[in-house]
Amino acid sequence: MWVHCGKAVDSRARSDRREGQLTVPPQRLDEAKVETLRSWGEGLQSDPREEVRAAGRAITMLVEEIERLNIDLWHARTDARASAAAPAATADAPHTLPPPLPAY
Repeated sequence: MWVHCGKAVDSRARSDRREGQLTVPPQRLDEAKVETLRSWGEGLQSDPREEVRAAGRAITMLVEEIERLNIDLWHARTDARASAAAPAATADAPHTLPPPLPAY
């Protein structure tokens, strides 16, 4: 057993992994996790220590960027669906000429 960051770590668990390789289970950030991050960031910004306040600002900035990226992704998906549906709608319509312009 060895100590890492003030916590005892079982050497068997460490030996199961390759040296220097981080294994993270695949987890997605859902709305609840993003809100938790936002509240942590906002809470850390009121800490008296400058480093902790900076970490809070960084977390808040990252949460805001995640939200902007989600909006961009939503718009891209909406635009892709609209452009995919548009040719299908025009393909069913018969091709006719527009009405003639009025004579002046």
